[in-house]
Amino acid sequence: MNEKLNFAIRCFGSLKIFNKFSVYLFLHSEIMLKIYYTRISDTADWNDDDFFRYISPRNRELIAACQNASVKREKMVGEGMLRLLLQRWGGRPAESWSVVRGEHGKPYLVDAPEPLFFNLSHSGDYVVCALSDREVGVDIQKIGGMKLEIARRFFHPSETEALETVKGTEQIDLFYRYWAVKESFLKYKGKGLSGSLAGFCMETVDGETMIRQEGKKIPVYLKECRIASGYCCFICAETADLPEILPFSF
Repeated sequence: MNEKLNFAIRCFGSLKIFNKFSVYLFLHSEIMLKIYYTRISDTADWNDDDFFRYISPRNRELIAACQNASVKREKMVGEGMLRLLLQRWGGRPAESWSVVRGEHGKPYLVDAPEPLFFNLSHSGDYVVCALSDREVGVDIQKIGGMKLEIARRFFHPSETEALETVKGTEQIDLFYRYWAVKESFLKYKGKGLSGSLAGFCMETVDGETMIRQEGKKIPVYLKECRIASGYCCFICAETADLPEILPFSF
């Protein structure tokens, strides 16, 4: 409760009118936070029509027009996964849910019976979908090679300095932690890659991963999610609780 109280103070403390009832509801309500994951290779026996029956007509057209086979598959699995989760959650046909995109491309539901936010990410053989009743961002990265030049170009100077002090697998793991944390935060904010990765930095203090921007701690919570060996996944949300991590099957 102390972490949640501190979060409420940061959220509401700047308001001219302090609505005690709103804060009470905030403190005593549980935030739903789940991450579902699936492997793209597990759908190898599915063809386009198997996925398209769950996807809205507009998105079927967009996906069908994709020329890259692997990208097309990622999109079909991600969209199909989301639509089936919505169907199971809301009891409505998968293709009937209306999704719009914000100014920077973040998708939102416009006709959910109660607040529901989602975020998708994919890398390698995995697709993940985060669901919450508040804003959420998630990112998964398959751990591979890295070039320090990329960090020098895109990361905050303090992150680049930290990477330069370690070597080998420790450096690689830290690079992907930075990348997944920063992506999940930008996706939470609804900016995606349109936002600057160098405009804020990740810090870990006493085991807590946090974001600092212009010297100030941003009031969000970042949690690492163990999805599979060889992958790094982080979720950015409005609760200190760990997300429920669940396998998804079509």
